[in-house]
Amino acid sequence: MVVLIVTSEQYGVDKYSQELAKRLPVKKITTRRYLSLAGAYKLARSIRSEGSVVHLSNQHFARYALFLNRPFIVTLHDLA
Repeated sequence: MVVLIVTSEQYGVDKYSQELAKRLPVKKITTRRYLSLAGAYKLARSIRSEGSVVHLSNQHFARYALFLNRPFIVTLHDLA
């Protein structure tokens, strides 16, 4: 099962994840893009407990891939 991380803000990369969430039949975890340390820890724990493949919908979440121990997808929106 694929799990999609969806961000709740109303900007470009956030809109991308929200539109993907509308169109894909996958489990979703909704969060803010920037989190406190406690919020980041909570998100990392919830990601680890879900699914077999995780789609990190923007480069800001790539740091969570270190804690997954499973396949993941990271979407990079800009390499500049």
